[in-house]
Amino acid sequence: SSLISPVNISVNQWVNGYTVNSDSVDYYRFTLSQPGVVSFSFRHTREDSSRYWYVSLGYESNGSFYTYTRQRIELRNMAEITSYKVGLPAGTYYVEVDPSRGTGSNVPMGRSYSVKANYIASSQWETEWNNAMITTADPIQAGRTYYGTSLNSDDLDYFRFTVPQRSTVTLTFNHTRESENRYWYVSIGYDNNGTFSSIERKKITLNSDASTTLSATLATGTYYIEVDPSRGTSSNVPEGREYNFTLTGIVDPAQLRGFVTRLYDKCLGRQPDASGMNT
Repeated sequence: SSLISPVNISVNQWVNGYTVNSDSVDYYRFTLSQPGVVSFSFRHTREDSSRYWYVSLGYESNGSFYTYTRQRIELRNMAEITSYKVGLPAGTYYVEVDPSRGTGSNVPMGRSYSVKANYIASSQWETEWNNAMITTADPIQAGRTYYGTSLNSDDLDYFRFTVPQRSTVTLTFNHTRESENRYWYVSIGYDNNGTFSSIERKKITLNSDASTTLSATLATGTYYIEVDPSRGTSSNVPEGREYNFTLTGIVDPAQLRGFVTRLYDKCLGRQPDASGMNT
């Protein structure tokens, strides 16, 4: 019942528990050896009652528990519920099962449940919290598809990439269409003295096409992608909405040199001279 003495569990395996009383918060601790995508599943016996647990996925810092996701699960809810996905780096994490202590709707004592930390290793999910451009942006490569989740209305996601030679890059952003008129702002930009400055930005609504592109011509340097769930507005993307994107068009000088060398060999029958290659 504390972060100091949690139950150690293995990922992808069910563990059983029960509520001793309304103040009995249960903690389960698990460790990831590689980055990946995590969620939790929770099972209980359905009852005709609006009393509820709060079940959370989170981490410990200086003796306190901080949540990535939290779900209110009523006794009359479905008997098995799975939370939305969170991309996490390697590390130690917790699932908290709280019988809504301090409220008049706490789960009655003795109610049993089962909980599981779901995990799939992946190097292509964002790693929370990647919401600070310079210090925590996730590095990405052109041509690979990356995945993320907007955990809440304030969850900015930043991704960092390098352009070795002047290129026109294209970002293709994908999501599942919904009927709601809520939206992300998705941008390509750069570091302007510690703040993000946009070069190209698009408003992408949940009820828009499932795939949207934005392009920018970039000089050699380091750039960022910002995925903003329109924080500070009433039209923010609902929590837990997933997205994915692919960045293309970055010129690779090594590939260019190889291409030019083959042209010299096939067309002129010789190796390129230095000035010809540079041109």
